[in-house]
Amino acid sequence: MSIASLTDALQWAERRNCAVGAFNVWNWESAMAIIEGAEEEGVPVIAMVYAGVLERMGLEESVSFLRAAAQKAAVPVVIHLDHSSDEHKAIQCAAAGFSSVMYDGSQLPFDENLDKTKELVEKASILDCDVEGELGQVGSAATDDYFDPAAMTVPGDAAEFAARSGVTALAVAIGNAHGLYREEPHLDFPRLEEIRNRSGVPLVLHGGTGIPDRDIRRAIALGVRKINVGTEIVLAMQRAFAEQMRGSPDGWNFLEASTAARKEVKTVVRNRISLFAMK
Repeated sequence: MSIASLTDALQWAERRNCAVGAFNVWNWESAMAIIEGAEEEGVPVIAMVYAGVLERMGLEESVSFLRAAAQKAAVPVVIHLDHSSDEHKAIQCAAAGFSSVMYDGSQLPFDENLDKTKELVEKASILDCDVEGELGQVGSAATDDYFDPAAMTVPGDAAEFAARSGVTALAVAIGNAHGLYREEPHLDFPRLEEIRNRSGVPLVLHGGTGIPDRDIRRAIALGVRKINVGTEIVLAMQRAFAEQMRGSPDGWNFLEASTAARKEVKTVVRNRISLFAMK
């Protein structure tokens, strides 16, 4: 199976009125678990590398093992750069072989975010690389900032941003946040519906860990076509390693722990994919 583009994955989701799962890669075990989970569910998947993790693993190393794994996969795999605020690094990733890159200019004034995102779209298109943008600020669940209406995506701005930037997909802030929610999030569905109606582009929901299933389904029905999951992957690996350590107080086998972590992550991926695919 060839490496997929973000456009193809989103079109697949649009035809089925569902969402494609995007999961953060933290190491080789998590990458393989993500791909294996998608294979067992028989759907496309997005393997994301967070910009900070990319710095740790290395650009060439990350691209090499992800492309090798994707080319052997039985389902389409999108290789995606997650949350880069450095447009120059994003272009390096596009040139190195990423299917798509996310430029996060959400902390910038609207015009500057638009200009930088548009420039990146133009450069990335030459490299056959799609671009995800962000408008509004998807904050951290550890704070109360994401409840602030002033930080949420403005529908009219989203329409202008999508039309002028040419992004393949747009990440929105509607009450979602990264990390673990301290209480159940309350998504602004009327805002989401207006954003989709006015922008016309596939929407991305960041902070998928902890959002109730009923709200995930409703968000998908209103136009979300990509849902990011990162924290849940980390928690799955932590659970597996903790269980191995508790079972071997005098010493534990790293290979067995890694195998257990891979299995735990795959279970999470399959469960999320099943929900996102509206099965």
